[in-house]
Amino acid sequence: MIQHISLTTQVGAGTVTSGAPIHGELLGFYFASNSAGTATLATTGVAPKTIASLTGGAGTAWYYPRAQGCDVGGTVISGVYDVIPLNNYVTFGINAAGTATCTLAIEG
Repeated sequence: MIQHISLTTQVGAGTVTSGAPIHGELLGFYFASNSAGTATLATTGVAPKTIASLTGGAGTAWYYPRAQGCDVGGTVISGVYDVIPLNNYVTFGINAAGTATCTLAIEG
């Protein structure tokens, strides 16, 4: 089942964290903003990871980020990319005045 989870920043620069941990695979996200700043979508926790960073982000669009595949030894596999698994809180922020919304499409 696909879920849609919306994260909206307040007016002005800022970061918002999902209200609960997100468990599933990130299929894509819809980004809408009236700010020209850089928007960042990232995981939280011990080893936070940036999922996407959009510069000069005013506008709207769907994005479909993917992670490079690794073998059982942790070596990346050239040309293999897959959906990004999530099992933690997610943050979304923008570093300039304006508002921004990020709607995640999650499978699982």
